[in-house]
Amino acid sequence: MLPELREAVWARSGGRCERLLNTGLRCGRRMDRANWEGHVHHFTYRGHGRERLEDLAVWCLACHGVVHPGRVFLTKAEQEARRDARLSRRRGTSSV
Repeated sequence: MLPELREAVWARSGGRCERLLNTGLRCGRRMDRANWEGHVHHFTYRGHGRERLEDLAVWCLACHGVVHPGRVFLTKAEQEARRDARLSRRRGTSSV
């Protein structure tokens, strides 16, 4: 996903979860700017890699977990730590 598109999704959300609940209201939970990236929900994967703003929404961890039960959603820091560990293993070095 392009960084400009990610920023546009964040700007539209105002830092709040955009998931529409059964009540017809939005969740609205505030999100930490440092960790929100892992929780961009795709309404469709038809254009994956060529996403449009209307196909994306910022969802909090709780809402994303409801829609995708059984999946583990990581914060940005957790994603980076996993990436660093994978890279270290490939290089044959330890990140510890």
